[in-house]
Amino acid sequence: MATDTPLHHTLPLAVGVVLTALGVAGLLRDGRQGWGGYIYNPQRIIDWVEPRSAAAAAGLRQGDSVITVDATPAQDLPMQSRWATTRPGETHRLVVMREGLPVAADVVYRPRGPNPFAQGALVVLLAYLWCGLWAGLTVPTAPARALASVGLAAGVGGAAAPNIGGIWNGVVSHVQMAALVLMTVFLLRLFLVFPKPKRVSGSRVVAVATYVVVAFLVAFQVLEMIVHPRLYLVTGNVGGLVMLACFVLTLAALTHTVVTTPRGEVWKSGLGWALIGVAAAVVAIVVPVVGTALRLEGLAWLELLLAALPLALALAVRKQARWQGGGS
Repeated sequence: MATDTPLHHTLPLAVGVVLTALGVAGLLRDGRQGWGGYIYNPQRIIDWVEPRSAAAAAGLRQGDSVITVDATPAQDLPMQSRWATTRPGETHRLVVMREGLPVAADVVYRPRGPNPFAQGALVVLLAYLWCGLWAGLTVPTAPARALASVGLAAGVGGAAAPNIGGIWNGVVSHVQMAALVLMTVFLLRLFLVFPKPKRVSGSRVVAVATYVVVAFLVAFQVLEMIVHPRLYLVTGNVGGLVMLACFVLTLAALTHTVVTTPRGEVWKSGLGWALIGVAAAVVAIVVPVVGTALRLEGLAWLELLLAALPLALALAVRKQARWQGGGS
C-alpha cells in the first residue's frame, strides 16, 4: 500500500463545514428573493416563461425579443438581468419586440419561495464534498486524493449553488464556474489513476496542458467580468465547453478501464462500485429528460440520484485501497 499520509483532518473538515454553511445560507437567502418567472438568452430572446408567474401575468411570451429593461438597452445589461433577481414587490418594465411591434410589460416580482433546482444542486454538490473528504481523510492513495479534490471543488460550487441560473455576472458566480470546471478536471484525474494508473497519467505534457487550460479559464473569467457582457455575447459559456470536454475524456478513461480490467478484478478493485454510481447518474439524467419529452410528471426527484455517484466513488476508492494493500 502507498505510504502517503492522508489529508490532515482539521483544515479540510473546517473548510467543509464553512462551505456547507455558505451553501445552506445562500439557499435560504435565495428563497426570500423576488422572482419574475422568465429567462432571456444572450441574443435577448425570452426562452422561457413560467406558467402563472409574474412574467406571465405581465403578458410576456416565449419568443419575445427584449429591447430594454427599465429604459436601459438590453445589450448593455449584465447577465443578472436575464434572471432579474430582485426583491418581492419591485416592478421592472420590459419593452419587447413581438411580431414587429414594441410591447411594454410591467413585471411585479413575487416571492420566489423554495427553488427545487437549487436545492437539488446543493444536495449533489455537498454529497461530492463530504464523500470526497471521507475518502481523502481515511485512505492514503492517489485516487482518494483526487476524489477529495473533486469534493473540495464541488464544495466551492455548492457554496454558490443557489446562484446557479442566477447572478451570472457576479464574482461569486464566476468563482463557482471555475470551481465546477476544476471539479470535472479532478474527476478526469481520478479515472486516470483509478483503479490502476494509466500511462498518460504520468505524462508531464498532460499535466502542463491541464494547468494551461485551468489558467486560461481563470484569465478568461477575469476578463469576462471586466468587459461584461460583451465578451459573453461573443463566446458564450466557455466554462461549459471545458466541462463538456472533461466529461467526454472522463468517459473515455472509464471505458478504457472497463475494457482493460480483468473480469475477476472488477469488484475487487472497486471498479464495480464506480460503475454502479455511473449507472445511477445516467438514470438520474436520462429518465427525467425522457419523462419531460413524454410529459410525465413526478420524475424530477430522480435527479437526486446524482448524489449516489460520489458515494459510490468513495466506496470504490476505499475498496481499491484495500485491494492495493492485499486485502479483499
